[in-house]
Amino acid sequence: MIKRTIIFIFLIAGFFQQVFPAVTTVRGSAVRAKGYQIRLTTYLDQVSYQEKTLAVSAIDEHGDFLLTFDIDRTIPAYLTIRFIKGEVFLQPGATYEVNIDYDPSTGSDLYYEQGLLNIEILNDDQYNLNKDIQKLNVIYNDFILNNFNAIYKWGRKSLVDSLHKSLEVEFKDQHNGYFRDYLKYMMASIELFSGKKSRTSLAVDYLTDRPLLYDNVEYIYFFNQFFEKYLLVNNDFISFSGLMDMFDQKLPIEAFLDTLALDPELSNRNIREFLLLNSLKEFYYMSGFPRKHILDLIRQVEQESPIPIHRQIARNLEARFTNLRHKTPAPGFTLKDNNGVLHSLSDLAGSYVYLCFYISDNPACLYELDIMNALYQQFGDRIQFVSISADRNKAIFETMLQQRDYPWTFLYFDNDYELLDHYDAKTFPVFILIDEKGRIFRYPVAMPSENAEAVLNGIYVISKQVSN
Repeated sequence: MIKRTIIFIFLIAGFFQQVFPAVTTVRGSAVRAKGYQIRLTTYLDQVSYQEKTLAVSAIDEHGDFLLTFDIDRTIPAYLTIRFIKGEVFLQPGATYEVNIDYDPSTGSDLYYEQGLLNIEILNDDQYNLNKDIQKLNVIYNDFILNNFNAIYKWGRKSLVDSLHKSLEVEFKDQHNGYFRDYLKYMMASIELFSGKKSRTSLAVDYLTDRPLLYDNVEYIYFFNQFFEKYLLVNNDFISFSGLMDMFDQKLPIEAFLDTLALDPELSNRNIREFLLLNSLKEFYYMSGFPRKHILDLIRQVEQESPIPIHRQIARNLEARFTNLRHKTPAPGFTLKDNNGVLHSLSDLAGSYVYLCFYISDNPACLYELDIMNALYQQFGDRIQFVSISADRNKAIFETMLQQRDYPWTFLYFDNDYELLDHYDAKTFPVFILIDEKGRIFRYPVAMPSENAEAVLNGIYVISKQVSN
């Protein structure tokens, strides 16, 4: 009886440890980023890649920052200054100390030109998870660089076994579950590309009847490589023409899942559904596939799936697919102009808004703003013109306005990077047209240099008719 009671207590303790989030802390120094903001983000899931902000901190005059947040499992996350980010792995309840070498002179103001944030882990968690993953990645990259031809071209598959043995020796004392899975699926990816094992063996060893590791980036990488273009190339169970017939007939989600079940590698419902969610995301952005029906299928997963995490992934995909679409609500904002006066998008209800995100020292942005000046003179009595600066600091924003004296509303984003995310402002400038009900009319809309006059003229005529 005593043994059973003790076992019961341990089970309850384990349950509560897994279910309830724990306060986690990241503190550190980024001396060359004084006055900037540092953000800690993660992805809601590894399919939609919708970002979630965990914590935000100002970097003080000493270069120090402190981030605290709650998590309930080990997750990959990203520390970001401006648009430069670096990956970290975080465990519930741990306290991390980091040093960040941020070089403002090399940082780009374009999302797609971002570099990697150089993060030194001074104090890791009890497992040294970050340090060992960094070490493992270095070993892996060196191995691929030095042995790619030997394995891929000359078939020396014994090198894969040698690598596996050396890694097991190197990390024999690392017992963290996330790390063990990370290593396991890194080896699975090497076995896949090297052809060391057949697809059937790989499926049995790493996928079929094994848990899906939704937060493990190496598992997700292997999964995506294993099923790459699975539904786009003919296989023994479903042809591409058969797939398109299913779309043409507007068949429900269960019909797609039943068809996938013909493949023994997909006997696991969880695997089938996860593959289908990944595939539908891919199809949504490809020409020739019916977006409306794909969105209907995503919503069916959201409403009918017996797997809670798949329902959440479907919700995240729907949010991604419908964000900034025609007649969807435009993300709101309340920001200050250069005189400190607050302006909100809701204040502009009843008028169309020609919205712009820009950076003051970007020549392309300045070129468009100069042309925009002429558009304002032509349409400014009927259409609201608003430009939002994403400058590194407010002084740059204010200096440009003093020099150029544009007549319409200019606002500073005040380090609200979530606003940039909501508008998918990853290159600058970007222009959006919002209708009189605060909904997206067109995203992106033509820039001033791209004959925006014709678009605005159509809106101008409509608004003038309505007012009369």
